[in-house]
Amino acid sequence: MPRSALGQERTIRIGALVGRRNSIFLPGILKRLGELGYVEGRNLVVEYRSADGMPERFLALARELIDAKCDLIFAIGAEQGARALIDAKSPIPVVILANEY
Repeated sequence: MPRSALGQERTIRIGALVGRRNSIFLPGILKRLGELGYVEGRNLVVEYRSADGMPERFLALARELIDAKCDLIFAIGAEQGARALIDAKSPIPVVILANEY
Protein backbone atom coordinates (compact mmCIF):
# COMPACT_ATOMS: atom_id res chain seq x y z
CA MET A 1 0.00 0.00 0.00
CA PRO A 2 1.27 3.47 -0.78
CA ARG A 3 1.87 5.49 2.35
CA SER A 4 2.14 9.22 2.81
CA ALA A 5 5.12 10.86 4.48
CA LEU A 6 3.26 10.54 7.79
CA GLY A 7 2.87 6.79 7.37
CA GLN A 8 -0.85 6.99 6.67
CA GLU A 9 -2.42 5.09 3.82
CA ARG A 10 -2.62 7.29 0.73
CA THR A 11 -5.69 7.39 -1.49
CA ILE A 12 -4.94 6.37 -5.08
CA ARG A 13 -6.78 8.05 -7.97
CA ILE A 14 -7.27 5.93 -11.08
CA GLY A 15 -8.80 7.15 -14.32
CA ALA A 16 -10.92 4.92 -16.54
CA LEU A 17 -11.49 6.13 -20.09
CA VAL A 18 -14.07 3.91 -21.74
CA GLY A 19 -15.94 3.88 -25.03
CA ARG A 20 -19.24 2.89 -23.44
CA ARG A 21 -20.47 2.95 -19.84
CA ASN A 22 -20.83 -0.83 -19.55
CA SER A 23 -17.20 -1.83 -20.02
CA ILE A 24 -16.75 -5.60 -19.67
CA PHE A 25 -13.18 -5.07 -18.44
CA LEU A 26 -13.72 -2.56 -15.64
CA PRO A 27 -15.39 -4.89 -13.09
CA GLY A 28 -12.45 -7.31 -13.36
CA ILE A 29 -9.94 -4.51 -12.96
CA LEU A 30 -11.70 -3.23 -9.84
CA LYS A 31 -11.96 -6.75 -8.44
CA ARG A 32 -8.22 -7.31 -8.87
CA LEU A 33 -7.40 -3.93 -7.36
CA GLY A 34 -9.56 -4.90 -4.37
CA GLU A 35 -7.60 -8.14 -4.02
CA LEU A 36 -4.45 -6.03 -3.92
CA GLY A 37 -5.92 -3.88 -1.14
CA TYR A 38 -7.20 -0.94 -3.19
CA VAL A 39 -10.89 -0.55 -2.42
CA GLU A 40 -13.07 2.10 -4.01
CA GLY A 41 -14.37 4.44 -1.32
CA ARG A 42 -11.64 3.49 1.15
CA ASN A 43 -8.25 4.13 -0.44
CA LEU A 44 -9.17 4.23 -4.12
CA VAL A 45 -10.98 6.87 -6.15
CA VAL A 46 -11.96 5.96 -9.71
CA GLU A 47 -12.55 8.79 -12.16
CA TYR A 48 -14.86 7.37 -14.85
CA ARG A 49 -15.12 9.00 -18.26
CA SER A 50 -17.23 7.48 -21.03
CA ALA A 51 -17.40 8.61 -24.65
CA ASP A 52 -20.85 7.00 -24.80
CA GLY A 53 -20.15 5.70 -28.29
CA MET A 54 -19.06 9.11 -29.63
CA PRO A 55 -15.36 8.86 -30.60
CA GLU A 56 -15.02 12.64 -31.01
CA ARG A 57 -15.37 12.97 -27.19
CA PHE A 58 -12.25 10.93 -26.34
CA LEU A 59 -9.66 13.72 -26.51
CA ALA A 60 -11.58 16.06 -24.18
CA LEU A 61 -12.23 13.19 -21.76
CA ALA A 62 -8.55 12.20 -21.82
CA ARG A 63 -7.61 15.77 -20.91
CA GLU A 64 -10.13 15.74 -18.04
CA LEU A 65 -8.45 12.66 -16.56
CA ILE A 66 -5.02 14.22 -16.92
CA ASP A 67 -6.29 17.41 -15.23
CA ALA A 68 -7.79 15.27 -12.42
CA LYS A 69 -4.21 14.28 -11.56
CA CYS A 70 -4.85 10.55 -11.65
CA ASP A 71 -2.01 8.27 -10.53
CA LEU A 72 -2.78 5.85 -13.37
CA ILE A 73 -5.20 5.85 -16.31
CA PHE A 74 -6.82 2.83 -17.93
CA ALA A 75 -7.85 3.25 -21.57
CA ILE A 76 -10.47 0.54 -21.92
CA GLY A 77 -12.26 -0.61 -25.06
CA ALA A 78 -12.03 1.17 -28.37
CA GLU A 79 -8.65 2.10 -29.75
CA GLN A 80 -9.67 5.77 -29.90
CA GLY A 81 -9.38 6.13 -26.11
CA ALA A 82 -5.76 4.99 -26.14
CA ARG A 83 -4.98 7.26 -29.08
CA ALA A 84 -6.59 10.21 -27.30
CA LEU A 85 -4.35 9.73 -24.25
CA ILE A 86 -1.31 9.53 -26.54
CA ASP A 87 -2.42 12.66 -28.44
CA ALA A 88 -3.04 14.49 -25.15
CA LYS A 89 0.56 13.66 -24.19
CA SER A 90 -0.38 12.20 -20.84
CA PRO A 91 2.44 12.44 -18.30
CA ILE A 92 0.51 9.86 -16.28
CA PRO A 93 1.18 6.13 -16.76
CA VAL A 94 -1.46 4.57 -19.03
CA VAL A 95 -2.61 0.96 -19.17
CA ILE A 96 -4.23 0.16 -22.50
CA LEU A 97 -6.89 -2.53 -22.88
CA ALA A 98 -8.03 -1.76 -26.41
CA ASN A 99 -9.23 -3.47 -29.52
CA GLU A 100 -9.53 -2.20 -33.06
CA TYR A 101 -12.90 -1.51 -34.60
